[in-house]
Amino acid sequence: MRSGKFTKYSEGVFADYESYGSTSPPEIDITKISVPVAMFVGSSDGLGTTIDNTKVRELLSTVAAFEVLD
Repeated sequence: MRSGKFTKYSEGVFADYESYGSTSPPEIDITKISVPVAMFVGSSDGLGTTIDNTKVRELLSTVAAFEVLD
């Protein structure tokens, strides 16, 4: 979550423009997720840190389980 936003996958400026009509991918509104979500987070995960996942948890109103694993 380098940008602090949830977006569709970025393939680079030119490919994004072809795919999305913009030089950056569109944002995804995760607050609209309405199904129960279970989050199992690895404490050593370099891509999805515990801090990032905690922020996601706060945005989702449907988190049924949240556990940080070693």
